[in-house]
Amino acid sequence: MLFLHNRVTQSELMGYGIHFLPDAGPRSLIDNNTIRDSANSCIELRSPDGFSINGNSIDGCGDTAVSLFGPTNVTVEDNTMVNSGMGVGVVDGTSLFVSNVQNGIGLMKLNGQSKLSSISGNTVQKCEESAIKLYGQSNITVKDNRLANSKYGIYSENAISLAVSDILDAGINVRFSTMSSISGNSIQSGGYAAIALGLLFGPANDVKDAADTKANLTSSSSNITVEDNTLVDGTWGIYSDSVTSLVVRNNTIIDNSDSGIVILSMSSADIRSNIVNNNGGAGIQMCESLLDSTIINNTVKGNNGGGMRIASSRATSIAGNSLDSNIGYGISLCHKVTEFGAFVGMSLCAEVEGGASNKLIENFVTASTNAAEIYIGEECVDTVLEGNVAADNEDDQLLIDNQSPTTSISSGNVPNF
Repeated sequence: MLFLHNRVTQSELMGYGIHFLPDAGPRSLIDNNTIRDSANSCIELRSPDGFSINGNSIDGCGDTAVSLFGPTNVTVEDNTMVNSGMGVGVVDGTSLFVSNVQNGIGLMKLNGQSKLSSISGNTVQKCEESAIKLYGQSNITVKDNRLANSKYGIYSENAISLAVSDILDAGINVRFSTMSSISGNSIQSGGYAAIALGLLFGPANDVKDAADTKANLTSSSSNITVEDNTLVDGTWGIYSDSVTSLVVRNNTIIDNSDSGIVILSMSSADIRSNIVNNNGGAGIQMCESLLDSTIINNTVKGNNGGGMRIASSRATSIAGNSLDSNIGYGISLCHKVTEFGAFVGMSLCAEVEGGASNKLIENFVTASTNAAEIYIGEECVDTVLEGNVAADNEDDQLLIDNQSPTTSISSGNVPNF
């Protein structure tokens, strides 16, 4: 079936511009139409199979520009959608391909059990909530989109195998998701956080309260990789709360108003080979690392809240990092949680102090302002310092709190503490 080069305006028939029922048949083409001023959706398709929606100009839809219910093998490409409640709304889609949609005001929303789908090459802006929303998805790829001037660029919840890459301008918020990656994005002024993971943020309420956080802790995200992103001019670069098996590597995080990387209430995090410079808070801030976390080969320079602030960590290895010209401690281990700043009190990590079995190995720490290069705070048990270089003409190179008596210091540190 073909529906080509038509002009549909001020539709009165059930309020739709184009409306296909489930028995409309497979492999239909809706191409190069002008559709305006529909009371409901401008295009609504029920159980479409093999449809192509290409090159349409859609304006002034009362609800959604394109609504798809139970689509299979549907392509939405090269459409312009403006002045509508949403751009593309999908429920229970399979093998959906959305690309090159120029969307003036709305958003893209996938609900239900959509799977094996891609959203690529779109421009979405001026959304009051999220440019792209994903709920309960599996094997979804979001790539090469420009998402601007919206509260969230991408908001994803309960996703499995989500891949997000090459997003420009807006932030990414992922909650209750597994086996997902966020890579190759350039995000400026991403709101609260350029990339937010876990329990803290959500469209309904920006900050989750402590009781809700505790109740949902077991359903947070796991096996998340964040790599090769450039994150600038937001509040935080990466803010993660209650994520298991988190990898953060090869990101450039600069000029954010608060800390560059904030990792809270996690087990098994690998923070590796990131550049974290000139942020308003700490470069890297970690609280309550429960199992085998590593902070390795990062460059942390010129941050206003210190280089690394680590609290309530267990068996964390901090190795091979270069820290220079940070205001505050270069590396602070067993840092007081009460000094961490906004929102941290709402995380479980606020309940735990001290730390145990942490290692500082072959870090190069220089020119920290108004503080020691390396600080071991209260109740740090069985800390190991080996092969670190600390250089500063202003303050102590190493400062150990008198309530942390079990620090093991090798002869390979410079100076020989």
